[in-house]
Order: sequence, then C-alpha cells, then structure tokens
Amino acid sequence: MICGVILGLGSARRRLVLPQATINITGKCKGVTLDSCEQVKVLLDSALSSVELVNCKRMQVQIRGQCPTVAIDKTDGCLVSACEGALFLGV
Repeated sequence: MICGVILGLGSARRRLVLPQATINITGKCKGVTLDSCEQVKVLLDSALSSVELVNCKRMQVQIRGQCPTVAIDKTDGCLVSACEGALFLGV
C-alpha cells in the first residue's frame, strides 16, 4: 500500500502512521523528525532547523529549499537530495 500526504503549516506537531508513504511538506517549517519509518519519501520545501531520521529503513528525503542540518541516526538506507538553495547543508 502506497499513500500520499500533503501537509501545510496549520499545526505545530503531527503524528502520522503511514507505511510506504510519500509526504509532501509545503512552505517553511521549523523542523521534521521521522522515527521508525520504512520506505517513506519526504519532499520538503524548507526547514528552519533540521531534518532528523531515527531508526528508519529505506528512506528518501528531497529538500527543495533551505535546510541547515540533516541528522541521520540508526538508519539503514537513506538517500538525501538537496537543490542549490541548500548549499550550506550540514549532514
């Protein structure tokens, strides 16, 4: 089962349980944390602080704008792609 979700910036925190999902976060958010996810794709416009992946498997993260830090901890298989706007990305 593959799901697609588009998130706006209406709520500060959201907890989603979606196996094999594609999450599209539009606008600028404070930060994104994914814990214990498997086969999830995250499309992100911009983050003010960081994107964190913890205890995940086979993840994909695409950053279209700016994001100062990407933290990957205890994650098996991760692809992070960033555009030119994220030149100062710390991994």
